[in-house]
Amino acid sequence: MFFQLVGLLRWVFVVPILANLYMDPLSSDLVKTAVLVNFQAIHHLFGVLIGEHLGQLFTILWMLMVSILIWRDQVFPRWIAVFGMVSSLVYILAQWELFAIVIPYVKEIPLTGLLGSLFWLLWMVCIGFQIFKTKNDVK
Repeated sequence: MFFQLVGLLRWVFVVPILANLYMDPLSSDLVKTAVLVNFQAIHHLFGVLIGEHLGQLFTILWMLMVSILIWRDQVFPRWIAVFGMVSSLVYILAQWELFAIVIPYVKEIPLTGLLGSLFWLLWMVCIGFQIFKTKNDVK
């Protein structure tokens, strides 16, 4: 979550400055070109590398660790642990999409980004239902 926050904050602290420079009627073509180059570099650094890549990697790592704990401690049904592990694998394959942005010969694996995100969301919903069910069983 921290990395995603850092990545998103570029829109608050950096992009407005670049936009103002670009739209300033006194800005030369050279300044506008420099702004575009800076935007691209900042977008790739803070958006793609920090916000998306590191943010998703830590989300995947967390999901895998929780799934392993669920499997080991049998807190919830094992299928939730298996689903979390499979979802982690699908989601890690989605990282190729981020590499494809900057490395020309790397091709993304179709649908892994969408499926990884959806599987993560569904896994979280399943855990939420299990927590709710367990809480009600204890009463």
